[in-house]
Amino acid sequence: MSNLLDTLLNIEVFAFIGLLVWLYFRPVRNDGGDSASGGEFEPD
Repeated sequence: MSNLLDTLLNIEVFAFIGLLVWLYFRPVRNDGGDSASGGEFEPD
């Protein structure tokens, strides 16, 4: 029983780390209106 719990917790931890890596490296959409996205504002 302990081995099963350990395996499930390992899978959960690796899935969480994978989610964080995916969120960090995903491409940022540039809608032009979000100043918090890191892009510079270009006036019309």
